[in-house]
Amino acid sequence: MALSTFVNYRIVWRLSIILGVISFLNLGQLAAQTTKITGFVADLESQKALIYASVQLKNKSLGTITNAEGRFLISIPKLYTNDSLLFSFLGYETQVIAIQNLLQKDSIILLSEKHFSLTEVDITGYSPVKIVEKCITNFSENYYQKPIMLSAYFREIITDNSHIEKYSEAQLKIVKESYLTNKKDIMQFVDGVTHKTKSLSPIWEYIYFVNGTYEALRCDAVKYNNSFIIIPSGKLNFLSLKHLKHYYYHVSYETDDQIYIGFRPKSKRATFKGQLIIEKSNYALIGYFYYVPPPKLEFVSLMRFDTERYLEEENIETYSINYYAYAIYQKIEGKYILHHSGLSYQMIFISSPKQILSSFSVSSQLLITSYDKNEAPIIPWLKRVKHAESVHKQISKISNNDFKSLQIVVPEKSIKQFLEQQNN
Repeated sequence: MALSTFVNYRIVWRLSIILGVISFLNLGQLAAQTTKITGFVADLESQKALIYASVQLKNKSLGTITNAEGRFLISIPKLYTNDSLLFSFLGYETQVIAIQNLLQKDSIILLSEKHFSLTEVDITGYSPVKIVEKCITNFSENYYQKPIMLSAYFREIITDNSHIEKYSEAQLKIVKESYLTNKKDIMQFVDGVTHKTKSLSPIWEYIYFVNGTYEALRCDAVKYNNSFIIIPSGKLNFLSLKHLKHYYYHVSYETDDQIYIGFRPKSKRATFKGQLIIEKSNYALIGYFYYVPPPKLEFVSLMRFDTERYLEEENIETYSINYYAYAIYQKIEGKYILHHSGLSYQMIFISSPKQILSSFSVSSQLLITSYDKNEAPIIPWLKRVKHAESVHKQISKISNNDFKSLQIVVPEKSIKQFLEQQNN
């Protein structure tokens, strides 16, 4: 049952609650050219929902993920209605089902567990800190060791007082460098679409947002274990050997195959709180999330220094009220590699005399849709995603109204709500 318990219903159910399916209106002409398929994915024996199960059009970069109830909805272009859908989940056998057999309403797909022969692992006696240390020291052995070309889907949503101000989504090419090197991964926008509405707040034109694609990519804590935290910068990393002494680590749950280790600040210099999911057989980090707890948020700035200084000069105060990030890894050719990552943060702007001008939030998600070791891992300099230019501007240059959304999940509930439930 090597990876099957990744879906532990006492832990991952709550973690997955931060994610769900949110629908965005497609162009009317596209709606007429697609067939919607809905359904439910569950464990064959227990009939329990499989959260985060992948639903993908065979050999195509079109897919979705089940939500917190195990349900999915996918719009299939009529051109592909004679093809098949792949249903997969970590630790389960993949099912390939012809789309023609799924056209009836609410199909039920039952996946069976894979069974692995694993060397017995004795983890008894290790302290949580020692387990994390072993996880970190095994990074070079457990993760992909060659450059590889990835295809990915990216979505960024910026809201102003719960009103979508900017919405961008795109297909990307990513040169994923070996986990053994310090070379940074690079990206290229291939296709995408953007939407922009009228800003509710007059200060929006003065706000600078970081490049969300790189932020989401660097949530890969294994590849960027000393610098993956871009926002907030300069804080002590909970996955760095030299910083472990600044955090408390504890076993929050344990299964036959995984161990769930929670962490929280120990010293005043530490900032983050969250959970690591570690594979027992090889101490590989296969998933994590972290956030900044409320007592620490007041000391965290999520804005560029020059923007913050400008707002201060205009007597506008800024307050961070939410920040979280997460990542999930997938095994290919016996090694782990990033599969899904994301982050979200929220701030409010208050003017004198204490009037709220705006509450904004930014949510970014990155999902790897395919791994191609045969494609040369090269992206020309001029085609690379730029750090200094906003995602919205870069995608606007290639904006294509015929771009078909991959319908990937976005945060449904704030991590703040989720964590409050965990702590109660």
